[in-house]
Amino acid sequence: METTRQSTFNFTPPTSNIDILEGAVMHAMTLCGGCTSDAAIQRFAVKYSAARGKKLRTNYTATKLIPRLMAERKIFRIPNQSHMYTLNPVFAPDNQFCYDAFWVYLEFVTSLDVVASTMAGYPPAQISFIRNNAIYHVVRVEGNGYNELLKLMRHEMDMKARMKNEKYAPKEKAILVFDSIESARACQYKLINIDTMYCIISYAPGELTPCLKFCRPDEINSNQKLGQKAGA
Repeated sequence: METTRQSTFNFTPPTSNIDILEGAVMHAMTLCGGCTSDAAIQRFAVKYSAARGKKLRTNYTATKLIPRLMAERKIFRIPNQSHMYTLNPVFAPDNQFCYDAFWVYLEFVTSLDVVASTMAGYPPAQISFIRNNAIYHVVRVEGNGYNELLKLMRHEMDMKARMKNEKYAPKEKAILVFDSIESARACQYKLINIDTMYCIISYAPGELTPCLKFCRPDEINSNQKLGQKAGA
């Protein structure tokens, strides 16, 4: 079976053993800027295990996995933030955009390989991954995403130049993540040729687990009801 080329991406091999859950969690945390919540770790652990035909015991992440990683000084709780963890005890990055993109990525974890198919995002994406022989870019945008669209346009030109002598050019898709429907409706998505999906992310007050709503640009602009599933 032909697979998507990865030679045009700066893929960095994981520094942890991703064949075990602990290593996979640590690798996943690097994808969201090195800092994430216990809720995100829990969701990742459940989906990672399910993809391998395993089911975690109830509360396994909270009572076994996280305490063991902390005891081994592989992850650290962020002071004054009891539900947040970091890989670096000295510098705990606060990158909300990476955190948001990671939750979108979690919707796809069960259908891809956490290492061979996932990489740090190709700018302006926070995370990029391969699914069904297409490269997906998760792009948490600011406002209506105009600046990110300009970067995606440049990426399209770069890829066209890189692949001009190749027989096979990988198909690419973008998942643009907005913090409101209004911002998504103001997005000029037709500036790019990449197949595009929208995701609206929102958090209830005090919650670390977001609500995600996926749709196509034409759906949101025609006032159709937004979906809840990632059906890219």
